[in-house]
Amino acid sequence: MRRSTTAIAGTRGRSGARQRVARGRRALGPGATSTATGSGQTVAIIDWRNDPTIASDLGVFDSHYRLATCTIANGCLNVLDQNGAASPPPPDEGGAGEISLDVETVHAVCQKCRIDMIEVDDSSNPSVETGVNEAVKLGATEVSTSYGGPDPAGGPSAADKAAYNHRGVVITASTGDDGYDSYDWWIKTPSGGPAANPTAPNFPAELATVVSVGGTSLASPLIAAMFALAGGSHGTAYPALTLYGHLGKASLYDVTVCA
Repeated sequence: MRRSTTAIAGTRGRSGARQRVARGRRALGPGATSTATGSGQTVAIIDWRNDPTIASDLGVFDSHYRLATCTIANGCLNVLDQNGAASPPPPDEGGAGEISLDVETVHAVCQKCRIDMIEVDDSSNPSVETGVNEAVKLGATEVSTSYGGPDPAGGPSAADKAAYNHRGVVITASTGDDGYDSYDWWIKTPSGGPAANPTAPNFPAELATVVSVGGTSLASPLIAAMFALAGGSHGTAYPALTLYGHLGKASLYDVTVCA
């Protein structure tokens, strides 16, 4: 369900300042507008489908948390399709929620960054990789790809690898929620049975050219630490053998963020 674009007193969640503290960034007091950090940087966000209200939603978010204004008019926010044109794909409720979360979080922690929101046609590798390549072509210094899936059958192609390998550009990728292997896909296949390759790591997070990022919980630091060591995340109750069977392999996580 899409949230209202009207600011509501007592909104729950962590403010931009509290998010910066959680991520090791300097906190800003109430009413502060900007920091020097982020000036000259462009963060591109790759998500699929369109959020038709992202500009107005971001305005409400900025107003509520008293952040620097980020709009299409002032050049802080650009909303583009996978080919770099201002011609968005069809809207999608699920995609819109992800887009709002990603854009607002980036602006909360990096108020002087320009944000290029690249809305791709769908979640297929060709579409998202086209979006990544276009983002870099448009000048992105960082690219956030908050998606992932099982390693492609036969391994990533040369084109797959090239899309996530741009010298001088930091590309982040989602590790998924369940450690080295793609347990989400293993357990939740449409047919209810195991996936064809249940031990495949998440792609593109597995690539050496990306920074793989996962999440954990601020509420339980001991459990979070245990799961981070195991290459897991938020404390989902999987059997011990499932969780710890791959400790001989490198953890998929380069960064584990408390959220």
